[in-house]
Amino acid sequence: MSLSLLKLPHGDIVFENYEDEMVLLNLPEGIYFTLDRVNADGLLWLLSAPSGEAALEAVCARHAGEAGEIETGLTQLMELLTSAGLALPRAEGEPGLTLDIGPAQPGSRYAPPRLERYDDIEDILKFDPVHEVTEAGWPTVRADATGQG
Repeated sequence: MSLSLLKLPHGDIVFENYEDEMVLLNLPEGIYFTLDRVNADGLLWLLSAPSGEAALEAVCARHAGEAGEIETGLTQLMELLTSAGLALPRAEGEPGLTLDIGPAQPGSRYAPPRLERYDDIEDILKFDPVHEVTEAGWPTVRADATGQG
C-alpha cells in the first residue's frame, strides 16, 4: 500500500476542528491552513491509526465513495501536508497520536483534498504577547521581552 501515516514535525504545529473545517497553524512561520471536514477526518486518521490500511478502512467506513478514490485522495492529502511542512511520514508501527475522533457527519461524501494556505496572520503572531511569556504561562512575561534586564 502506498498510503503513509503521518506525524507532526514539531510541537509548534497546532490544529483545531471546527464544525465545517480544520484550521492548522504553523506558529514559527505565522501561516495557517484550512482543510474541509472530510479531509480533516482523513488527517486525524493518518495521525492516529496504527497502519495505512487501518486509516483507509476508517475513512472508507465514515464517508461515501469508492475505496480507490479515497486512497488516492488520502495519498494526495499526505503529499500536500508534508510539502507544506505540516506533517512528516510516520513509519508503520511507530506510535501515532491518541485522538478522540468524533462521529462523521451523516451523509458525508469523500471529496479530493484542498489545503488552503493563509499568510495574513504572520504580522499578528509577531506581536502576540503569548510568544513573550515564561514557562509559567500568561501573564508572566519574559524579562527580555519587555526590555528589562
